[in-house]
Amino acid sequence: MNSFKRITLLGSGISGDVWACLDSGRQVLAVKYFKQGREAAESEFRRGQSLSHPNIVQPLSFDIQDGVPVMTMPFLEGRSVENVAGFVTERTAWQLIRDIASALAYLDGEGLCHGDVKPSNILWDGKVFRLGDWGACFKRGEAPAEADRSSFRYAAPEKDRTEKSDIWSLGASVFFLVMGVPVFCGLGGKAQKKDSDIPLMRKSLPALSACVKSCLAYAPEERPSAVDLAALAGEQIRRCGSDVPVRPLKPFTQPVSSDPSAGFWPETMIDTL
Repeated sequence: MNSFKRITLLGSGISGDVWACLDSGRQVLAVKYFKQGREAAESEFRRGQSLSHPNIVQPLSFDIQDGVPVMTMPFLEGRSVENVAGFVTERTAWQLIRDIASALAYLDGEGLCHGDVKPSNILWDGKVFRLGDWGACFKRGEAPAEADRSSFRYAAPEKDRTEKSDIWSLGASVFFLVMGVPVFCGLGGKAQKKDSDIPLMRKSLPALSACVKSCLAYAPEERPSAVDLAALAGEQIRRCGSDVPVRPLKPFTQPVSSDPSAGFWPETMIDTL
């Protein structure tokens, strides 16, 4: 049984707390300590383990420590994109859309819906954006798993969630990351009506604004598919020019910084004041 030294709390939700930890070999891992029972925790682990895609965070191991279910995951140095909300550049937004839409297209092909797409579940590993947290993931046609209570601002207006609900959540996430404020005053799809005007983003970002607006369409059938969304984002990335320079990942030697950006995000990926 591996033992972990907790360093910094990375996130907390309805299903558990995620910490940056050192294992017995002094390797840094993200470790989730579940608040749920063993059955629900093991189900989340098995679901994540069954997935394999470059834009998905796959769990590494599962154990019971002091009666608490524990799951280990790779520690991604950039952490969640929630840390840079309001400062994301257009090029970065398009890369995020491409990467996460690619992950959603893969899930769709597996007959799955993520169920909880939001900034705190989107992470940057130094090269690409990855989608994590499989606690709310569910098989298409089955009853959705319970999402975190804090996810309502990214939840689509429809009661019956589908793969198109994930597209709405991705659009709401991008709106928040670029604008720094949540769509529909933070009330999410619950505040959206069939004839509601969708808030526009910056006038200087017409293509990105149009893309987000299509994702936030009230009717699920009017939203783009994940495949089409990834293709559109890929075209826009090429229009924006060269790739974002990658900040080399350094071996972990210091405690995780509490600074939101933590020095992990290249200046070309965020708008600096």
